[in-house]
Formats: sequence, structure tokens, C-alpha cells
Amino acid sequence: MSAQPTSSPGPGEWDRPAGNAGTGASSAPVPPDPLKFDEMDIFRRQIFAATPRVFLTYAILAINIVVFVLMVVSGVSIFTDSVSNGDLVAWGSNYGPLTITGDWWRLLTSVFVHIGLLHIAMNMWVLWDVGVLVERLYGNLFFAVVYLISGILGSLASVWWHTEILSAGASGAIFGLYGALLAFFIVRRSSIPSRMMKSVSRICVFFILFNVAYGSWQPQIDNAAHLGGLLGGFLVGLAGARPLPTDRRRAQLFPRLAAALLVSAALISLLVHFLPISAYAPYFQWRDTYVVEEEKALALEKKHLASLSDANRRTVANAIESDCIPVWNRLYSMGEGIELPDKRSNLETIREQRVLVAFVMEEALKRRVKGLRRSDPALTAVAIAELRIGKSRRYGLKLDIAGLGSNRL
Repeated sequence: MSAQPTSSPGPGEWDRPAGNAGTGASSAPVPPDPLKFDEMDIFRRQIFAATPRVFLTYAILAINIVVFVLMVVSGVSIFTDSVSNGDLVAWGSNYGPLTITGDWWRLLTSVFVHIGLLHIAMNMWVLWDVGVLVERLYGNLFFAVVYLISGILGSLASVWWHTEILSAGASGAIFGLYGALLAFFIVRRSSIPSRMMKSVSRICVFFILFNVAYGSWQPQIDNAAHLGGLLGGFLVGLAGARPLPTDRRRAQLFPRLAAALLVSAALISLLVHFLPISAYAPYFQWRDTYVVEEEKALALEKKHLASLSDANRRTVANAIESDCIPVWNRLYSMGEGIELPDKRSNLETIREQRVLVAFVMEEALKRRVKGLRRSDPALTAVAIAELRIGKSRRYGLKLDIAGLGSNRL
């Protein structure tokens, strides 16, 4: 969640050309007259000539709002503290262990998911405030690149810094817009009016420092995503900051776009390289195997016991021993050999529970087999009781993320 200083020029400042507001005049750019207009008027007319129409800022606003409305209509709470993590994951939030083991699309979808009404209201206000100016400066296409790449890099930084935290929101992308704004002011400082350079630079620095400081104090704020988005937006902005005069601007479109995309690819590749993919892949492979194999073992056990009679007790015992016990033994052995990076994590708790269930089921079936072979009612009763315990516990072993801490980006 981002806080925005109120002294920043509003988006209306960059939505209408100088001299046309309220006059009914055409909004088409007019060549500046140095004798008639001050430097702010000239600058405003230059950026309107460079990017005549701003629409992506409003399109992104609309997408975020539509997604939030659909979430609420589907039953997701509008109150931040009441939003369930299961709902957030279902709607595409960024949960590291899922993201880095195949759900890479979450790096982008999480940028359009928000955790409560206050979260989206704050982020959309700041996006509205800074987005119009950045879109004017960079152009529609470059604005889209800056926003999306900043959002993806923010999500990657979040996964790298705290892999097992659930996160969502547009703040990483918004920080990227501020990074791009600073980059433009550095690369094209000769084109920026001096008083605007000072005031907007101060606002950007205040915005960044205030939000990082607030995020350091407030554990639900994801500073990793903020800083990842900020760095991404700044570097992509350095590569994509074209001059304002339209003739030079057009000539640099594709070279600058290629440079920006190369920078983006390098940053994404660098972060992906440092993600703990190998640390989580064995767990999820085992989990997927577990879900399939336990159903198979339970179905075979049920099938064999359905045919049980006094005459075929040994046959049933042999079938359970050969078909069911090895499955639970294999699941137990595989789970015991998995080491997750965070021993206090939710996934580690689930791993331990699954391993325990596999152990209980294996030992209980061994007793069941002995009871059948010996015709021992007491041993059989103990085995049946243990099997009930194991089966009752397995229903709580789905990937439960209810205890995860959510971050508001």
C-alpha cells in the first residue's frame, strides 16, 4: 500500500494543454511561442505533442477495479483483515512456492489483485496521480513496458526475499513509475523546467523514502516488491527515456524499445537465477505423487477388504502387503528425504504431517496383515483404530495457506 504526498501535481495538470482549459478550444498541440509562454507552458505543450492521448493509465485503473469488483461479487471480503488467503491464491496472488514451481503467471496477475477496499483505493489514487505524467513522458508503449516489467520485477523480488509469503497489489509497478520518472529527469534534465525538476524530484524522493520507512515499520508492507519495482522502473526508464521533440523521439522508438526489453530480460533472468527453485521443486513433486498414490493405496485396501472372508484371510493379507504397504512406505521415505529452506514454514508443517500419516498408515497396515494371518481379533482391532486415525488426519493435508501472512504490495 502506497502513501502519496498531496503536493504532487494532479493528473489533470497533464490531461489538458495549456491555454485550452475551459475555453472550448481544440486540444490539438499548438507550437509554443517563447515570448508568450513560460517554460512550464512550453514543457506542457511539448509532452502533449509527444503523447497526444493518454489512455493506458485509465485502462490499467479500469482493469484493477474490474478485477476487484469481480472478486467481491464472488464472495471475497472488501475488508483487508478479512480476505482469505485461499481466495487470494485462487485469484492469482503471488505465492512463491507455487510461482517458482510452475505458476509463473502469478508474477503478473498478482499486480492486478488487491487485498481489500483500502488497499486498492490507495494504490489506484497514486497510479492516477503519477501515471498520466509518466505516460506523457514515455509514450503509451513505453509506459506499458515500464508498468508491466516493474510489476513483474517487484513480484520476483518479493519471492526472492521471502519465498513463502503471499503477496498481491500494484505497488511494485507504481514504484516502478516513480523510478522511471526519476530516470527521465536524469536523462532528459535539459528538457525539464527547473522549478518542476526541483518540486517533482523532491516529491519522488519523499514518496520513496516515506513508503520504505513505513514498510520497514509495518510488517504487512512488502518492501522487497517496492524496491524491486523501483529499481526495474528506473533501469528500464534509463533505457527508454526519449527526447521530447517529436522528430527525434520517433527515430529513437525502436532502438530504445529494444534496449528497454534487453534490460528487462537481463533483470528478470538475474532474479530468476537466484530464486530457490531447486529447494521447492522436490516438495511439490512429492506432494503431487502423494495425492495420487494415497488415493491408489486407499482404493486397493478397500477393494481387498471388501472380499475378506474367513476362508481367504491370508490371501487378503498378502494382497495388502504387496499392493498397499509399499505405497505408504515409498511416500514416507520420499517425504523424509525432503528439506525445505524454512523449517518454521507452513509447508514444512504440512510435510511433517504427510510424513506422519504415511508412517501411521504403513504401520497400521502391517498390524492389520499380522492380525489377519494370526486370526488375532485384538491385533486387528488395534490396527483398525490406527487406520481410522491415519485416514482422519489425511483430510487436513491439502495445501492449506490459511496461516500465511499476506503482504499488501
